Amino acid sequence: MSEQRVAWVDALRGMGIVSVMLCHNQIEPAPFKFLKLILVPVFFFASGLVFNPGKYDSYRAFVRRRFRALIVPYLFYSGVAWVFWLLVGLWSNFHLHTPQPAIGLTLAMALIGVPYGIAPLMPYNIPLWFLTCLFSADSVLFLLQRRVKTPGKLLFWMAALSVVGFLYGANPRDLRLPWNFDTALSVVFYYGAGYLFRRRFGLSLTWPWWGKLPIAAAFLALSVYLSTFNPQTYLFLNQLGSWPWFHATSLTCIVAFVLIAQLIAPTRLFSYLGRNSLPLLGLHVMGIVVFRTIVGAATPIAFDQNVATTMWSSYWTAGAILVVMPFIEIMNKHAPWTVGRPKPKTPAGPPAAATGGDADPSGAV
Repeated sequence: MSEQRVAWVDALRGMGIVSVMLCHNQIEPAPFKFLKLILVPVFFFASGLVFNPGKYDSYRAFVRRRFRALIVPYLFYSGVAWVFWLLVGLWSNFHLHTPQPAIGLTLAMALIGVPYGIAPLMPYNIPLWFLTCLFSADSVLFLLQRRVKTPGKLLFWMAALSVVGFLYGANPRDLRLPWNFDTALSVVFYYGAGYLFRRRFGLSLTWPWWGKLPIAAAFLALSVYLSTFNPQTYLFLNQLGSWPWFHATSLTCIVAFVLIAQLIAPTRLFSYLGRNSLPLLGLHVMGIVVFRTIVGAATPIAFDQNVATTMWSSYWTAGAILVVMPFIEIMNKHAPWTVGRPKPKTPAGPPAAATGGDADPSGAV
């Protein structure tokens, strides 16, 4: 796989993680409603682009690798967040302008929420629900593609599973399944779609920029329009709203985001954010709190007076990224297991020539 191809896949992830942070910084209602609808499908599609089941000779080997890439970081960021909120509760003299879970609740939710892995039991770091959901979808797609050999049949079964997941989530009396398995059924279609896209087209779209730009704009506008027909969507609760409108909005947005990612990949910024989307996902909530605290102590700016605006949401997002970046560099260098990557092995001889493979060994986020 060439560096150019990896860059746009990373840029797609970068667009996704920035959108997540904008939503968590109280962006305006209209873009918030749209972004929360399409974020999970976009992330799953991006992860599917680097899904490479052929590397594993057994399901056991696959699960072992994906556990290291997703669940080990999940446990790490859960622990970091729990300690962070515990300290915040103990030293609550800091005026953080953000909801703080009580110490007792944080402790109880950590003991219950970490092993169960669903968002309502994670007040200490809700975004981590995505990692357990992705792990569940990993298993579903790996087992499915081993038994269904043709792309058409694979698409059929993924669509059927999405209906099953939707019907399960549409009944509020149903118990949420561990590790967001119900949500994984609802959106594994997009994971598989990314996988099939790569198999069919590779990761190179050679159209000129003036061909991609109008198509991206048209599909993005269409996706925004379609989203207005599906106002109630909460993926972390497996509530898709309207099944047809959800998928129509998501599919058109993915087309737009893929083309936009290819256009912005040369800038390197979004590629960098995409390569580090896992630690950004795990740390950005705490980064937001720290940045708000610094700004509140150093300036007369009060967060609660500047909510639900795109400009201020962008400001808080940029600040949180700057807060988290030093930790990203430290973890990448000294603790790669925290970002879903294995520790580099010291080569015994001259390095072998590159032979391609996954754009991101973790395939995470």
